[in-house]
Amino acid sequence: MRIFLVALALVIAGVLSVGCAIKGQTGAIAGGGVGALVGQAIGGNTEATLIGAAVGTGIGYIIGNKADKKHAKEMSQTTQSAGYDHNEVTPLNGTRWKVVDLAAPDGRIQPFTSKIIEFGPKGHVKSTTTYSDGTVEV
Repeated sequence: MRIFLVALALVIAGVLSVGCAIKGQTGAIAGGGVGALVGQAIGGNTEATLIGAAVGTGIGYIIGNKADKKHAKEMSQTTQSAGYDHNEVTPLNGTRWKVVDLAAPDGRIQPFTSKIIEFGPKGHVKSTTTYSDGTVEV
């Protein structure tokens, strides 16, 4: 029975950690599961399991949060070396977006044929619109 509960706890922790957006959340869930297992193995009662889960959750979050901070620092250094002067990680910097579907929901034709939005350093955004008569507006 104990092996079944251990396997079940590991499966649940794995399933729950898949949907986490940041490593801090993933670490907290995994740490809580491992802590609960260790607490149960050491104490053999509910109180020990809950204490182990609480300690494991805290340690898992701390480890995951440090990994998130390290990743953010690496991303910031990468964008700074590419010519972007900022102190935060902004995933849109250096990207270019083009509207590909110009049909309005009610079937109206849009007055333009192309719209491009470019995200640059320091929050600069450039929009270029090309109209059906060939004129371009920046």
